Amino acid sequence: MKLASDEQLREAMGAELVRRRGADFGLDGFVGHVVCASVSRNTVTVRVTVTATEVNSSGTLDEGWTAARADALTGTLICVLSGTIFHTTTSLAVSVQPRPICPPAEIFIELSVDSALQPPSASAVFRDALNPSI
Repeated sequence: MKLASDEQLREAMGAELVRRRGADFGLDGFVGHVVCASVSRNTVTVRVTVTATEVNSSGTLDEGWTAARADALTGTLICVLSGTIFHTTTSLAVSVQPRPICPPAEIFIELSVDSALQPPSASAVFRDALNPSI
């Protein structure tokens, strides 16, 4: 199904996140809310509340949690945009700029897909919801 509007993309991504929560998609127990979407830019922003479970002993987001969520969420967006059910990640790179975080804290995960490339290329940027420049 071709998504015709930003609202359709926002709703489709939200529904797919709910569907994948109970399945083996790397989103077990994940609760995120799609706050905005752009069909023309192939982007979605998800708001997440970070708990103490997601914070490592250094007081920053756990890198494993970050990588797993980046993989699962970008894969979900690729599937929603392409109308497929499954995706395979062929390469994943994580670059972290550690910032202290005090849970519970709201973050935005900004997802984007470049579908002109084959296979599609995707990125996830994690930002502080109160200070998106971080």
